[in-house]
Amino acid sequence: MDIHDTYHKRNVVCSAMLIYHNGKGHAGITLTPEMNIIYHTGHFFERYNERLNLGLKTIPDIIRAYMSESSRYEFKDIEDVSPGIYKVFCSISSGIVLGTLNKSLRLMKANTFIPNAMLSKNQHEIKNQCIDVLEKYKYTSGLLN
Repeated sequence: MDIHDTYHKRNVVCSAMLIYHNGKGHAGITLTPEMNIIYHTGHFFERYNERLNLGLKTIPDIIRAYMSESSRYEFKDIEDVSPGIYKVFCSISSGIVLGTLNKSLRLMKANTFIPNAMLSKNQHEIKNQCIDVLEKYKYTSGLLN
């Protein structure tokens, strides 16, 4: 199974995150069971904390809050950037994750977060499509509540 199939035809499960400082700020890396990488930028975590008004002061606290909400992802292509690279959209309960997918590197980069309250009509429609796809998996996995 290739990464595009993994990211786009079923849920991706991540239960742990490696946190490191990349010289500019903190970043987080998760690994899917299929050995695909999801890289969360420091900007992503800043926006998650800020836009949800969490008021958390440390990166580990922000990541704990995020991981407690988001261990399952369903990605949808938004547009092709270049051959094998796509802008992607991921729905989580509190909003959406926007990023890029590099198919050949098996790498999804989570660039930023937008909460439900800030979504445009089109983004709400895409999020609802992602939720519909997640619903299909709800009864086949004990990991979805």
